[in-house]
Amino acid sequence: MCFFFSGIDIDGIHDPDVISGIGERYDIHSLVQTDITTTEQRTKLDVLDDALFLVCKLIYYDMDGTGQIIIQQMSFYLKHGILITFQETSKDLFDSIKNRIRQGKGRIRKSKIDYLFYSLLDVIGDHYMDVLHMMDTSVASIDNQLMKTLKRDTLESIYDLKRDILSLRSIISPFKEIIIKLQKEEETQIMQESTNIYLKDLFDHIVQANDSIDTYREMLSSFIDFYMILNSNHMNEIVKTLTIVTSIFIPLTFIVGVYGMNFENMPELRYKNGYFIVLGCM
Repeated sequence: MCFFFSGIDIDGIHDPDVISGIGERYDIHSLVQTDITTTEQRTKLDVLDDALFLVCKLIYYDMDGTGQIIIQQMSFYLKHGILITFQETSKDLFDSIKNRIRQGKGRIRKSKIDYLFYSLLDVIGDHYMDVLHMMDTSVASIDNQLMKTLKRDTLESIYDLKRDILSLRSIISPFKEIIIKLQKEEETQIMQESTNIYLKDLFDHIVQANDSIDTYREMLSSFIDFYMILNSNHMNEIVKTLTIVTSIFIPLTFIVGVYGMNFENMPELRYKNGYFIVLGCM
């Protein structure tokens, strides 16, 4: 557990006793505690009597390991003067925010808790964009592969990337709706008008990310169509070659078949130059 500013960062959400203790101390409803520990929660924003509760997905590339996309759940419990964050793992992706707070740089120390909340959401949005930039590189790589050679591995790469993009879309699209809802939130009066301009900027970035996802999805669909066309053309070339070879051997097969029959009365078999004539025809 790490305390910073007027916020509390909880690493690991798999111990119900720890979450229960935090919930009792800060008056967090039991249903909210259940949502915090349930890692398969959908992205959502609950407006409570005097608090906001947000569940979203944090996405990043595991650059130190497999290089795969890592998805972890993150929850925010925001009240007047306090922000509690719950991360599924101990992977800390908010060092930049914590360093700014420790060094007293930027607006965070001078602003209310809602600006810290926005700053953390902005980091999440930045990680969305980072993943999209990596996907952009992958899309370009597949495009080059299609131009050079036709491999089964290329089609598998297309489907793998398309699956990742659809997964990312299912996370970013509801996150966009959350930002809209935060901009309009007035019931708890936690979100200040001065923070809305920053939320709008974050919203613009998320819209851009969403548009990029749609573009990549369309490109990958066109890649699949192009792959199928190339594969069909390749098969047509093979069939064409086989047809030519077959057309050459059909007459030969006919001649061999005729003179391979065991008829006793085949006058041309006794012809002096019959062998050479048949050989010449072949």
